[in-house]
Amino acid sequence: MRPVTATYRLQLRPGFDLGDACLAVDYLADLGVSHLYLSPVLTATAGSLHGYDGVDPEQLSPELGGDDGFAALAARAHERGLGIVLDIVPHHLSTASRANRWWWDVLTFGRSARYAPFFDVDWHAPEERRRDTLLLPVLGTHYGRALEDGTITLVRDPDELAVLTVHGSLELPLAPASLGALVARAAATVGDASLAFVGRALVRLGDDAATSPEERWADARTAVRTAVDACARSDAADRAVTELVATVNADVDQLDALVDEQHYRLARWTVALDEPGYRRFFDVNTLVALRTEDPDVFGATHAKVLALVRADLVDGLRVDHVDGMAEPSVYTTRLREAAPDRWLVVEKILARDEQLRSSWPVDGTTGYDFAALTTPLLIDPRGELELTETYQRVTGDLLGWEDHASQAKRDVLDTILAGDVARLAELFVRVCQRRRNWRDFTRRELHRALVAVIVAMPCYRTYGYVDGDGGRHLDDEDRRVLRAAVDTARRDEPGLDVAVFDILHAVLGFVAGGAEETQLALRFQQLTGPARAKGEEDTALYRANRLLALNDVGHDPGRFSAGPDDFHEWCLRIASDRPATLLATSTHDTKRSEDVRARLAVLSEMPARWERFVDELLDAWPAATPGVSAPIDPALAWFAAQTVVGAWPIDPPRLQGVLEKSMREAKVATSWLQPDDGYEAAVQAWGQALLTDEGMRRLVAAMADDLRPPGQANSLVLTALRCTAPGVPDTYQGSERWDLSLVDPDNRRPVDLAANRTLLAASAPHTAAACWATPDDGAPKLRWLADLLALRRRRPRSFVGGTYEPLPTAGPEPAAAVAFARGDDVVVVAPRWFVSGRAAHVTTTVRVPRGAWRDLATGALVDGGGPRSVGDLTSAFPVAVLERA
Repeated sequence: MRPVTATYRLQLRPGFDLGDACLAVDYLADLGVSHLYLSPVLTATAGSLHGYDGVDPEQLSPELGGDDGFAALAARAHERGLGIVLDIVPHHLSTASRANRWWWDVLTFGRSARYAPFFDVDWHAPEERRRDTLLLPVLGTHYGRALEDGTITLVRDPDELAVLTVHGSLELPLAPASLGALVARAAATVGDASLAFVGRALVRLGDDAATSPEERWADARTAVRTAVDACARSDAADRAVTELVATVNADVDQLDALVDEQHYRLARWTVALDEPGYRRFFDVNTLVALRTEDPDVFGATHAKVLALVRADLVDGLRVDHVDGMAEPSVYTTRLREAAPDRWLVVEKILARDEQLRSSWPVDGTTGYDFAALTTPLLIDPRGELELTETYQRVTGDLLGWEDHASQAKRDVLDTILAGDVARLAELFVRVCQRRRNWRDFTRRELHRALVAVIVAMPCYRTYGYVDGDGGRHLDDEDRRVLRAAVDTARRDEPGLDVAVFDILHAVLGFVAGGAEETQLALRFQQLTGPARAKGEEDTALYRANRLLALNDVGHDPGRFSAGPDDFHEWCLRIASDRPATLLATSTHDTKRSEDVRARLAVLSEMPARWERFVDELLDAWPAATPGVSAPIDPALAWFAAQTVVGAWPIDPPRLQGVLEKSMREAKVATSWLQPDDGYEAAVQAWGQALLTDEGMRRLVAAMADDLRPPGQANSLVLTALRCTAPGVPDTYQGSERWDLSLVDPDNRRPVDLAANRTLLAASAPHTAAACWATPDDGAPKLRWLADLLALRRRRPRSFVGGTYEPLPTAGPEPAAAVAFARGDDVVVVAPRWFVSGRAAHVTTTVRVPRGAWRDLATGALVDGGGPRSVGDLTSAFPVAVLERA
């Protein structure tokens, strides 16, 4: 195994496959990373731009190059001394493609399917009139209308004889009994005895509960192939089946009867809001959750990936959405046992003051916590009051972040997650009805109590689990979290009997025994994460827009700024507990790239300049958008103004995309569920005026020009911190140069790696400080990253397991810089606030350890052993990294 010391994230997609990644190996080796960090490579929905909608975990994506493409990439990477890290998605699969064989099996055979235990399906949903029927919310309209307008159609199929289609694209299998009945009808028409035999065999398969799921599957495949072959041999039989399909489609009653015979119920997509038939990835109906806690499911979903590990083709795994699993502690233990010597990190968003559970045998997180730490480090706390007052005056928003977050969580629990809450409440009702001391609480009371506790959760979830012997485990941290949530919920719902919260606390805390009590506790854990993610990340972060630099995944907008002590505390803990955690400042999930956040952080240093700009913009907007109330939403105008200056220059299609997503995610005047076309058109009109009206363009360009230099300096500081703090630095594709990407899919656009390689070679003869003199092409950041990665290779003992020592700063404003040493050979001095703090840099000093040091950015020699001015150390380049000479 090649030790993972620095990664580069590549987003694979049609147009950039494994072969293209192979061509990028030389560039990434020259850049200095140790590993290619690949987005998911297992087979996903055709045309997937991200790979998180997998359909077949048992094979590498043929669309991306398959086994041969991966083997070639691994061989080329190994030639250059690089390894591979894979992003895996063990939580869910996509239902949107027939290529998902496991789901096809469940749709064909229902609960008796061999893969039925793989999926988290509610086979006893109270809304279903038949037991063991799966709700499929795939229609764009009501079921009856879909039958009548041809949305649902029976079609001939070369492999299955006949399938149902929805919207002409989604294919669904027929249950063996219903397919057999069709075959028998066609056989009777032409008097084909062999075809009639196949029809009877299929009908019997539908009623046969004695055979195993595997045998039924094999028998069904044999029968269907026989029927297909019979039709291929006989023109009469083929015509009979074709004519029968047309007959069924022409008669709504026949088509309805056929659909009714299936193991699934077709329904309008909105039905899943109240009646989810299966657990989903958040609220996405086309992503069904897997029961990865089952050892058989784990084995099947990880077989291909672990085969690559055993073949020494993969050195590390990044686990997506670990909070969605029933028992993450059990899962991570099982994965570690299967890959004992590999680098493992999990996608886990940590709340403020939350730490990754010490019992999880992984190397760390995927880096959101580092991004959430370093962004506030760039922000000047002295600008908070003035910026907040301007925000409140302009937008009228007087709510704090916590109030926004709580309200947003309630909103999503009442809408897109309402069905999940109803399922949980139904289980809570059953639990209470079995106990005489609990049974007099109404469904409404139990529902309200559940919602209140979910809203009050201070973090994503708790991590109780059941061991193989049935023992139930909940650690002290989980008990503290639950206690805090229940106490807060009790205060927020004074109208509810306090006893209901005592009951809920006993159940969730594994105090009350029983199978359904345990199921309620485990299900509760899996719902609080989606509630927080959809409520905060995908709603509140688009409503509370005081400073967009803080509105990102894993960040806490209620924490305006962080200081050197916060940074040191985090680094000391990570150096001790998780020294190989991933350090990220841009990812495929960040709502704004590190460079946009670094630029917007400067607003905290010039709140008066920002206030003038916003007022001038608001004055100019009406004239720029005649006939439109401009701006029709002051809060969205504030958001748009920050977005445009943060990503300037930005073209109209990119702004249009981010405005649409932002206002729909906010769910205030429009939403994905109920878009308001008139409102959205008006917003887009004044949004485009920012880019097309000459007067407004001048205002925006001038503001962006003021922000650009200090924003770029901030970005170079972030790069230095990411490459020198304890952990493994990751570079997201394209962010090695100035990258002003916004929320996905904007941040997943193709990157010109060939141009980056050319620039890297051109910058090689120069220092980062020399490149900083002409920063527009991104060469300073690219050169700086390459130099930092080279430093890590030269001084491995300072970084891989090396010590971290905070270096105190002194002067009138000691917080104007953060400084530390790595091992005995590296010192980092990072100034803060390149506008409001520039004078403080001169008077702030740091004691450089004894000896001779060379400045990595300039090549200059620096004498240690005494206090040095931060301003002197960074006079030629925004941040100083000193290497012992």
